[in-house]
Amino acid sequence: MLTEIDVTNTDRLLEPGIYCTVELQIPSKVASFSVPSDALIFNSDGLQVAVVDNGIVHLRKISVARDLGTTIEVNSGLKSGDKVVRNPPVQLVEGTEVSGAAAPVTPAR
Repeated sequence: MLTEIDVTNTDRLLEPGIYCTVELQIPSKVASFSVPSDALIFNSDGLQVAVVDNGIVHLRKISVARDLGTTIEVNSGLKSGDKVVRNPPVQLVEGTEVSGAAAPVTPAR
């Protein structure tokens, strides 16, 4: 996003017309989690992810806060410690028993 910022320059180290790249860390008011975008399920029930709990799949509806390409920032439907199925097959349903590693959700930055 292109932005113009006025900065005090009392020591005159900054020259007029200078350009720079800045990364702002803006705290979120709502806890959100990052999940791989390939974990999303789009179907007639809406947007969901398959969460694995003790080897059993539970489909959870989610809300996307931001789409970052390879990851999605989710602001509802997940909690800390959840693990999601990546590339879920079409036939995956609530209550399916699964084995193997699931991707952990991580707090969004």
